[in-house]
Amino acid sequence: LECNRDYGSHRSSSLMEFSQLFFFCTSKHVDEWLVYWKRRRLRWWKQFSRSPEKFILDEGREKNAIKYVYPDGKQILEDINVIQWDIGEVPSSVIISSLRIDTGILAVMCDSYSEQTRLSDEMKRPLLKLDFRLSPVKVAVLPTQHGSQHLFSSKLTEELCHAGILTKCYYEDSSESSHFHDLIGTPFRVLIDEDTLTNGILYLQDRNSGLSEPMESEALLYTLIRMFQRFKDH
Repeated sequence: LECNRDYGSHRSSSLMEFSQLFFFCTSKHVDEWLVYWKRRRLRWWKQFSRSPEKFILDEGREKNAIKYVYPDGKQILEDINVIQWDIGEVPSSVIISSLRIDTGILAVMCDSYSEQTRLSDEMKRPLLKLDFRLSPVKVAVLPTQHGSQHLFSSKLTEELCHAGILTKCYYEDSSESSHFHDLIGTPFRVLIDEDTLTNGILYLQDRNSGLSEPMESEALLYTLIRMFQRFKDH
């Protein structure tokens, strides 16, 4: 796997970055392997998508490409082609997959973008519904008070990180923090209010539905660990 840079025209930048995969095989079996890699790469894109049908495979005699369907047209994300690589007595071929990183990121962002109407003021809010594997933060711990809840929030964050769940604790204004996590696609938030230290009740909020479920800290840890383990095994 290689990462290369090249200069070319693009709607957002003149600098293009590529990630390339090389698969070597005998020329006798190259057609079979080409079919395999085209299907596998298409499945790879679709697994992260909210709208898998927008990722399509454009097949041709000499060129093959995976494209994303935008409202105004299609954009190439990845080229998959074959070149001859004759070394020694056995005719060989190389299947090369060239992924365009900038257009790939743009496609994933567009695919994940949505808007939801807030019940409080009926205003639409932007929401990035990234697949949990792509979300930079998996769980955000959001205490409403900085001082008294600091130790509790830090311990919960540490326990979740120890379980392999990337968790961040934020002490800023809770409404601003929630908006920030809407924009970066954080799948879950743990809300800690002024009563948590006395009754032990936390609130686990789902990004997609916006619903919050009250639960004790041990139940919350168990729920999140089981949930993310199920995601990984999927």
